[in-house]
Amino acid sequence: MRKAYEQRYDPFRGTCRHRAFLWGPSAVYYTDFPTWCANCWGINIVLNMDSTMGFNMIDTEDPEKALDDLTRFTEKACMRHHAVGGWDNVNAVWQWAKEFNCDMVLMNDNIACKGMLGVHALMEEQARDLGFHFIFVEHDLEDSRTVSRQDMRNCVNKYMDVVLGEKPLDPTLVEFDDSDAY
Repeated sequence: MRKAYEQRYDPFRGTCRHRAFLWGPSAVYYTDFPTWCANCWGINIVLNMDSTMGFNMIDTEDPEKALDDLTRFTEKACMRHHAVGGWDNVNAVWQWAKEFNCDMVLMNDNIACKGMLGVHALMEEQARDLGFHFIFVEHDLEDSRTVSRQDMRNCVNKYMDVVLGEKPLDPTLVEFDDSDAY
């Protein structure tokens, strides 16, 4: 792993324009969103919110300690910790993005979740002040009829085109029919 890092190995074998942190619950009906981001726009998602939760050690030798560790792990579970765990936890996104040398944050905005509804503009302002590109990607966690995969892609397409003035690496991926996908 170190050798690959030192040699700047790029697993996408394409152009990597941006390193991104994908924050928030991904739409479960669109599992290939990071692959699309990389192939269409050169956005390499190097970390997602779920990945920030897996470093809690659980002692399996002592049953009492194991229960305590599991309780603390539950406290740090994704939605509990990030969305409803207080403003400091939401702001952890900037520290994670900085530690992983990201220049971009994509924030999944589950429209059915009212927990993040009021922070959109605040997050955009913080991103600007901290020097991060920031894209709010709307979705409905489990219902692609409300927000389609194309609608999700359009959030990225518009930002990359209008705000950054970039052209897609593969224009055929900007808009395509995936209505038969499930």
